[in-house]
Amino acid sequence: MLLDFVSLHACACILYLSTVLDCGEPPELENGKVATPHTTTCGSEVTYSCNNGYLLEGVSSRTCEPNQQWSNGTTRCERMLNCIAVYIGIAIYTYLDQ
Repeated sequence: MLLDFVSLHACACILYLSTVLDCGEPPELENGKVATPHTTTCGSEVTYSCNNGYLLEGVSSRTCEPNQQWSNGTTRCERMLNCIAVYIGIAIYTYLDQ
C-alpha cells in the first residue's frame, strides 16, 4: 500500500512540474470539416476537408505549435460553379448554377 501512495505522489509531482502545451479546439471551417486528432497538444495536426460542392483553398492542415496556437494559414471552402452548356443550333448558351 505504501508503494501505491509513493507511485501516485511521484506521478502527481511529475504532472505538477510538467506543463502540457495545449492549443484547444482548432478553428472551424465554414462549409467544411475538421478532422481533429485524439489530442490537441503540441505537435498534434488537424486536417481540413470541404463538403460536397466546395473546393478547399489554402492550407489543408494545421499543427499545434509550442506557443499553444494552431499554425497560421488561411483555409476556406469556396463553392464550385457548375457550368451547364446547352446547344441550340449553332449558338451555345452557358448557365452558371450558383
